[in-house]
Formats: sequence, structure tokens, C-alpha cells
Amino acid sequence: MNNAGRYGRLLPTGALMAALLTLAVFYRATGNDFVDLDDLGYIVGNPHIRSFDLRMLADSFSRFFEANWHPLTMISLALDFRLWGMNPFGFHLTSIVIHACSVFLACFLFADLFMEAGTFAAGEGADDARLSRNGEFASIAGALFFGLHPLRVESVAWASERKDVLCVFFMISAMWWHVRHVRRSREAAGEHALWSGPYLMVLLMACLALLSKPSAVSLLPVLLVIDWYPLGRINGLKSLGRSLAEKIPLLVMTIAVALVTVAAQKFAITRAPDVDPLSRLLVACKALLFYLWQTLWPAGLAPFYPHPGNVHETALLSYLPFLVLVAVLCLAIALSARHDRTWAALWLFYLSVLLPVLGIIQVGGQWVADRYTYLPALAVSLLWGGGVFRLAEKLRLKGISVAAVVVIVAAIVQLALYSAQTVRLIPVWRNSETLETREISLFPHQVVAAYYSRAKYRNEQGRFAEALEDIDETLDIARRKQLPEKYAAIHVARADILRNLGRFPEALAAAESAIRESVKAPPEAYFSFRNELAGRVAAAGKPMFPQRRN
Repeated sequence: MNNAGRYGRLLPTGALMAALLTLAVFYRATGNDFVDLDDLGYIVGNPHIRSFDLRMLADSFSRFFEANWHPLTMISLALDFRLWGMNPFGFHLTSIVIHACSVFLACFLFADLFMEAGTFAAGEGADDARLSRNGEFASIAGALFFGLHPLRVESVAWASERKDVLCVFFMISAMWWHVRHVRRSREAAGEHALWSGPYLMVLLMACLALLSKPSAVSLLPVLLVIDWYPLGRINGLKSLGRSLAEKIPLLVMTIAVALVTVAAQKFAITRAPDVDPLSRLLVACKALLFYLWQTLWPAGLAPFYPHPGNVHETALLSYLPFLVLVAVLCLAIALSARHDRTWAALWLFYLSVLLPVLGIIQVGGQWVADRYTYLPALAVSLLWGGGVFRLAEKLRLKGISVAAVVVIVAAIVQLALYSAQTVRLIPVWRNSETLETREISLFPHQVVAAYYSRAKYRNEQGRFAEALEDIDETLDIARRKQLPEKYAAIHVARADILRNLGRFPEALAAAESAIRESVKAPPEAYFSFRNELAGRVAAAGKPMFPQRRN
């Protein structure tokens, strides 16, 4: 991965330093535990990862896990278990190292894209060596912006998001190899020569990305955007057809993974909030701008952002401005493409990678998620790094050297502030209690799962009185939001807490409520639990069952 033929020693050295700095900033996450947010299903309670053999490999490809299909992710978790057992330190360390490798590789990808775009091309009277160094510095700075940003914490510090860090690493690799493939084709066998080593590496990296996380389906449009700009391979329908033909193997893989993903997430889609199409569009427009704003001003980052529901009925006037602003922004960027493709290419990249997670097809109960910014952040980081050093160079050439220094220092301070915020945010993911306490502080009395998960954690820690407060709040929210499918599990958790408090008659009543309010046929475990509590009550000389109203 050395561009020594085009860049000096600064880039590989800077890329290594950027990766090590990223590793140092995120290393604190190795002290985190697993959390009751997919970690139980993917890791702690998943017997599949406890062996590493042919059957495990076959199951990784043939089974769905937590309504997802990502065999390479499951294989990587099984490897971690083989190395570390159930020690969360090792799982977190692996994710941090992969993220640091992505930062390292992003330096080279950015440098190649800057070079192809002529961002730091020599002009009349320009110093070629200085401009080359500016391009290298811009690439390193952009990669640091990408890697150190607090929006990365969810993807890196949450063990279950191994799929995220793996997918992004392989997608960056695929983009980098694609640029090399195009460059090799130009220099050797022509503009569209196939089956070269770099081309095969593109397909391999794309395949690994798709096997890591289905969101890699956005790689195909991303490569088309890069072909359009900065590579300049698409200038009309004919050249578009050639570019598409080259990517037929990737198209086939993308369609196959998309079909499998739809099958895997069928349950998650049906369990998602019932949101009408217009509301989905309005929320998606707000999400596009929300992600940009959070990238510039990352405040109030949450583990879960509750979906606002059918906003076209409840808050139409509040959401319409977002629709109008996105439309105006798209029009302005489209018009700018007549003279300069830079903004259009960045916007198309941003849209391409966000489209699958904007909620047009609603999966889950969130309307946005910090982890969804992982790949889109590449476009913003590229713009930020290039913008900082282009502005500084223009100020220097105009003789305003002091202003140029101020720009560079301000960028360094911005990265330092982001890093400090990242370090402070990592402990939010330390355990289920810290995670849900953060969620509750941002969305009090709103999220059933937050109070429920914290109640379970506190119950397991022997803090029964606090657990009872949380589970009572859980039931209140569920009733207020009319979520009858949640009642039974909440009653069972409440009965367990009351049992631990020694309040057996109340525990028995809660267990009876769980059986009575189950939407589906209660499992046998509910009856066993009820009978155990009834025995405790009888042993204490109390009536076997509480009086029921006729």
C-alpha cells in the first residue's frame, strides 16, 4: 500500500502515526464490558461462536443472527472467542485495531483521490514539492477527522458493531484498489482493461465487505461516483455503460446479498414502527441534515434515537423545512456540477451510503443512529481535510501567512476537541447501566428498552430497590404507549425483582399478570416460575393465589 512513486515519505509515516493515535484514543474501550444491546445475542449467549470448525463456518453462511446475515462478522467473533474466551477486552481490542487500520488506509485513499481531482495540482509559479506535501497533510488530517470523531464511538466501542468496522475497512480497501485499477489500466492495457490484479482485488474486497455487513450494497454506486469524479471515466451514456459492464460481478454479488438481507430482516421490518410513506420521506430529509450537523457539532449523541412516528400528521410544519432545504441543496449542487464536479460527487457519495439506512424501508425503532455515519463520514472528512489545507495555501500565496497558520492551528484544536469528546464518550458503553443511563438522561420516560435493560442489570447486581423503580417505570411507559406485546416480559422481570426483595405475594401477582397479559400463548417457563412463587407464598402461610375479581 505504498504510493512512494507518487508521494514522499511523509504519507506512509503520517498514516502510521494517524493509526497509532486512533488506537491510543480508543484504547480506553478495552475496559468496557458487553452490553445488553445485541451483545447477548451475538456474543455472550451465542453458542455458535464457541467453536471454530467446519460446522461453525457452514452455520455462519447458512443462518441468520439477530435478524442479520453477515457470515464474516460471525467468523471474526468466533476467532476472538478462540483467542480470548469470553473476555470483552479481546473483542474490543480487535475492533479498535480494525478501525485504526481503516484510518491508515484512508490516508492513502484520500491522497489518491486528491491527486486524481487535482486538488493540490501545481499552478503557475507554484511549488510542486510544497503542494505535494499539502496533499499528504490534507489526507492525513482528513483521515484523523474520520477516525477520531466522537460519532465513531458507537461503531468501535460496541462489540456487536464488529460488522461495521469490518465492512468499512473492506469498503475503503475496495475503493483504494479501484483507483489503482483505473490507474493501472490507463498506463498498461487501456482505459477499461479487466482481470488485472487490482481489479480482482476490488472484487475480493467488495465480497468481504458484503459478507461483513449488508450495507456494503452501497459500494456499487460509490464506485460509479468515483468513476464520474475524480477519475473522469464517465462523461456520457456510452462511458457509463462501459463502467457498469465492468462492475457486473459486483452487481451480481450486491443483488444476492440484498435478497438475503430482505429475508433476514423480514421480522425486524414487520416489527418496525408503522410509518406512512410521506412521514418516512420527511424524516429521511431531516436525517440527512441531522447527520451533517452532528458531524460538525457532535452534541447529545445517544445510543438510540426514538422514531417520531407519523410526523406528517403530528408535526408537518416542523418537518417541511427539512424537505425544502434538501431539495434546494440538491438543486444547487446539481447546478454547480456544470463547472465543478467536486460538490456533486461528495453529495452523491454521501447520499449513496446513507440511502439504505434513511428509513425509507423502516428497520427497527430508531430514526437515526450514530453508527450510520461511519461510512458517510469519509466524504465529509475528505472535504474537511482538503478544505483546510487549500484554504491555508491560498492565504499563504496571498501573503497572509498568519491567517494560514491560524487555519491550521484551528484545525488541530478541532481534532483535539473531538478526540477529548471521544474519550469522554467511550465509558458510556462500559456496561448496560452506563449505556441506558445515558439514554434515559437524553430521553427520559420515553424508551421502554432503556429502563427495562437497566432494571435487569441492577437486579443482577443485587440493587433490587433501584431495579424495581426502573421496572415500574418500564411498565408505565409500555402502558402509556400501548405496547401490549411488552407487558408479559416486563411482568416476569418485575416478579423476579420482587422475589429477590422477599415480597413473594407481590411477585406471585406479577407472575400471574404475565400469564394473563401474554399476547401469545405463555411459555412453560412462566407457569413454572408462577408455581415456584406460589410455593414460596404457601410456605409463608399466605393464600396460594390472590383473590381475583369476577
